[in-house]
Amino acid sequence: MMQIIEISPFQAFRRSVATVMQVVPKELRYVTILGLVGGAGPAIAIWLKSLQKQAQIYFTQTRYTTLVIYIAQ
Repeated sequence: MMQIIEISPFQAFRRSVATVMQVVPKELRYVTILGLVGGAGPAIAIWLKSLQKQAQIYFTQTRYTTLVIYIAQ
């Protein structure tokens, strides 16, 4: 009869990752790359939206500044 040993969740995770790395290393690499690419999509979208907002604020302020200077003259 096999003896049951108790391990922590972290040790179990480490063992399972090691097993996956041994059994299907190429698939693990693909899943990792796809996960990074998939996670980068929303981050890039948020970054582009912030750039758009900054440009909108800049051009709005520039327009008002130009208008104020024009009216002041």
